[in-house]
Amino acid sequence: MAQRPIKILIVSKLHQAFFLLILLIMGCRGKAPADQVPLVPVDFPLNILLPTYSRLQLVGNYAYLEAGYRGIVLYRSGLDRFQAYDRACTYAPSQSCHRVSVVDSLMILQCACCDSRFSLLDGAAVRGPAAWPLRTYRVYFDEISGLVRVTN
Repeated sequence: MAQRPIKILIVSKLHQAFFLLILLIMGCRGKAPADQVPLVPVDFPLNILLPTYSRLQLVGNYAYLEAGYRGIVLYRSGLDRFQAYDRACTYAPSQSCHRVSVVDSLMILQCACCDSRFSLLDGAAVRGPAAWPLRTYRVYFDEISGLVRVTN
């Protein structure tokens, strides 16, 4: 009979330790910036077989699209993979000059205003002052029809 209280005590201590671990993990995450990229609805198709988007038929090419908050960069990263990023720089997205563009020679996205740089492969900030990644959008691709759908 004496074993039951010990077992309850051990389980209770494990629960407390787990709770503290969760608090530590949640506390270690960086705080969200005060000036965030607004979440705007995005859901549109485009066909890369049309002349307008024909450059997207080749891996490594990109296109600027009029959608999202400050526009979208759609990048073909593989035969069946695309990446879509909002062009708003995460350093100060509410300021109109904070808009990223692709630097072809470096294959990065760079903000013209603050000079922050982002990876074209995953949107991660690689040079500040921006510390947060670009807003990404989901991309669905049908190889047979050439239809790409970008959504959030």
